[in-house]
Amino acid sequence: RSGSKKEKRGKNDLKPNSNAPLPSEKNKKSKRTGKKQNSSILKVLSMALQVREKWTLAGLTTSLILRSLISIFMAQHLGKTLGYFCDRKWGDVVSSVNQFAAVSVFAAMVNASLKTFADMFEHNLREVLTRKAHSLYLNDKQYYRVNWLDNVEQVDQLICEDISKWAAATSEVYTQSLKPLIDMVLFSYQLKRKMGLEGPYLLYAWFAIAASLSTVVLPRFGKLAAIEQTLEGRFRERHARIKKNAEMVAFTRGEKPEKALLDKAFNTIRDHQLSVLPRKFFSDSVQQYLTKYFATVVGFSLTVRPVLMDYNGMGSATAGEIAAFFVSSRSTLEGLANAVLALFELQKRVGTLSGLSYRVENLFKSLKMPLPLLEDQIKQASDNGNPAKRIVNENSGLLRFSNVDVHEPNGRKLLSNLNVTIEQGMRVIITGDNGCGKSSLFRVICGLWPIVSGTVEHPPANELFFLSQTNFVPVGTLREVLVYPRVLKQSKELDDHLWKILEWSHMLEDSLDPQSADGKSKRLAVRGLKRGATMDDQLDWNRALSPGQQQRFAFARLFFSANPFPSATSGKTRIAVIDEATNGIAPNIEADLYERCHKLGLSVFSISHKVELKSLHDYELHYHANKEGSWDWIPLR
Repeated sequence: RSGSKKEKRGKNDLKPNSNAPLPSEKNKKSKRTGKKQNSSILKVLSMALQVREKWTLAGLTTSLILRSLISIFMAQHLGKTLGYFCDRKWGDVVSSVNQFAAVSVFAAMVNASLKTFADMFEHNLREVLTRKAHSLYLNDKQYYRVNWLDNVEQVDQLICEDISKWAAATSEVYTQSLKPLIDMVLFSYQLKRKMGLEGPYLLYAWFAIAASLSTVVLPRFGKLAAIEQTLEGRFRERHARIKKNAEMVAFTRGEKPEKALLDKAFNTIRDHQLSVLPRKFFSDSVQQYLTKYFATVVGFSLTVRPVLMDYNGMGSATAGEIAAFFVSSRSTLEGLANAVLALFELQKRVGTLSGLSYRVENLFKSLKMPLPLLEDQIKQASDNGNPAKRIVNENSGLLRFSNVDVHEPNGRKLLSNLNVTIEQGMRVIITGDNGCGKSSLFRVICGLWPIVSGTVEHPPANELFFLSQTNFVPVGTLREVLVYPRVLKQSKELDDHLWKILEWSHMLEDSLDPQSADGKSKRLAVRGLKRGATMDDQLDWNRALSPGQQQRFAFARLFFSANPFPSATSGKTRIAVIDEATNGIAPNIEADLYERCHKLGLSVFSISHKVELKSLHDYELHYHANKEGSWDWIPLR
């Protein structure tokens, strides 16, 4: 159990290794990582694109096309206006300015719709993937598998942050890729009309040369982004660890080593980011010069060429016509150059998107296809004629183990050939040395660990109730906390029943009340609740309740589950597993809670080192904690 140092070490063997190697450290797989990341973009996108997202994408595409057409119109219109100005055609100048003002209203609406559709596309993608992740994560106890058994790092960050960043990157990549492509087609056509085929051909030839040179110096942004996200997740885990263990850190004065761990995690991120900066600086310098500044020299040469070579009669044009030609051609060339430059910059964005897609795809793979557990042991048992079998008995309360072997997920044998039958109402205490896996039997019953061999008969999962030594208080109102995990409608009868449950669990205390017959009344003993508290009150229960109160709250949920309202035979708890869940409760209250379990007809399994608890049980199941997995069944009455 996690209460002992030995078993903590055993559990940590099953948990993800926060110091696991980064993708860049796996040299044998580094060549294949890039291809996998690029294919991940399409795989994740296919999961996220539903009918609504496709309609949003259509609106975004329409807005992009309209904006490109408006850009071409603006470039031509600006050239005409300047030509009128140079030729002193003042009436045409005024008319042109008014026309520009009218079109600019439509242009503003198109730009706003483009931003709206882009944001909507991002939010819709995130919603689809997040809801899918939640459905898989909370289905069939996958949250336990990926966090405790499978080697999946930072699941919370993958769902909360990486999916969000992936959606934003996808929307940005689509917007920044489609618009340049549209601009290239439209501006190339305009350039051909003004300069002939030589104009766009010469410009594209230069961009092809620039692209070849830029590819050589371009870093692998997808790989770098995946590494950075992994490091960010580990840094976040360090902070979450301090938040979870703040009290013990304070008691042990562990601020100095904890600060060293935080600084080390942050320094790893900083070192990675600083190591990337020189490569980005060199890459950006080369790209900026080739695709922007020297491209301007090429564009200026192409603009002068029609006038010098008298193309389309430009050699004999007036000063106003030449000025209009220069301005419109320059705007067209600038738009085309910006489109190509955007495609160069797109390589970085696609690299980042591929890294995020790789992580998100692996998340869904882990949720959909968990790693198999104990395959060899299960196959060997089946070959030996003792296959694993689970029988669920409705409304029986019977728990039977027939020739059952129990193994940890790492393969260590805990119990061998267990043959025990527990009838409804029996009380069993499980004992053994620290680290012998006393709670492992119930992980098998609950389906967290697989059955290796033998037959396990038990009631349905909703008729089993587990009280762990780790205090857990749900979020919600007092009513929602007590009926958890049920969701029930509010009623006076239900609330009266819950107040009785709280009294059974010793959560009420006497309070002065002049209006009552004896001058006293019962009130909930929780700091932060005022007199006259109702079932609708809501607090941060983890802070409001002391550890002992949290354990008694857990018993209150158990009592309600065993004696629900409205009363029902189906789904009523019949077996309670109490795993070191009374350490913070006074002995007299502890005995009364166990007696209440007996009155409710519950079968009780207790895991405890308290010798005095044996008097409250009928049998003892003792683990010997040896390689053979031997055990003893000892009557106590």
